[in-house]
Amino acid sequence: MISVKNALKHIKNNVNLLSNEIISIEKSSNRILAENYHANFYNPPFNISSMDGYACRLTDLKKLPKLLNIIGYSIAGKNFEGKISKNETVRVLTGAKIPDGADIVIIQENTLNKTEKNILINKLNLSSYIRKKGLDFKLK
Repeated sequence: MISVKNALKHIKNNVNLLSNEIISIEKSSNRILAENYHANFYNPPFNISSMDGYACRLTDLKKLPKLLNIIGYSIAGKNFEGKISKNETVRVLTGAKIPDGADIVIIQENTLNKTEKNILINKLNLSSYIRKKGLDFKLK
């Protein structure tokens, strides 16, 4: 029996490299890139909500239930551009940009008594439900 280090060395010394070729994307399944590929942009391009709910500040939710003022809406393609301050929230739908100041999305199932102006948060999530900027891939 040989060591793993020697086995890897033996394999590397006995493998013939294939030449590079250009093929269509349709034929690229089960192939390996000859060079590293770097993204030209971030995906997602900013923090987005992974659930329908209310974007807010976790520090405002230390004592529940908590009444928060709804200051706007954010949906995919139409972002809320303001900033969330103390005791404020923004209604967000899946794929929507998370407003500045928010660090958690409380899913709508954890809320009660919604009106046009406020919402009662009655339970915390087990997750923040925020997909971070660049989670899938990042600009290099």
